[in-house]
Amino acid sequence: MEALELSKPRTLPVGHRFSQPLLLTLEDIIAGAAFTGDANPLHNDPQNDHTKRMGGVIASGSHVTGLFTAMIPTEFSKYGPMIGAQMTVKFLRPIYPDTRYEMSWAVRDYEWKSKLGGYLYRLAGTIEDRDDGDDLLIVRADADIVFYGENGESGR
Repeated sequence: MEALELSKPRTLPVGHRFSQPLLLTLEDIIAGAAFTGDANPLHNDPQNDHTKRMGGVIASGSHVTGLFTAMIPTEFSKYGPMIGAQMTVKFLRPIYPDTRYEMSWAVRDYEWKSKLGGYLYRLAGTIEDRDDGDDLLIVRADADIVFYGENGESGR
């Protein structure tokens, strides 16, 4: 039996970057926490003592992570199918309402994986506070995805 030859799809280059703003209102934060099932009072009760110690209501990690990580399939699906493989997210500071943030991802590297029939991409992500002028780092993340190329032309 003849072995199936897999063709390598077109790739997105190292350094490819995509970003979008993040600006959540207090109502967005409360609704996002409720939607994800996060009942922590830090995300919905401005009068709670712990919330006051945090400087006010803060966004749920589940909510923010969902918005942040959804950027990856939204971007890559413009070029072809992909699936997520793994992700780590580190919150360095809280995300507050009515503060302008920027969410960004960049391609660190990639390599062809014939067993997967696609490229394993490694991405680095950040969320930065844009309100204070110092571009303060709020979240740092890493993600691996499998990208199958234009129109899924991985030969499978």
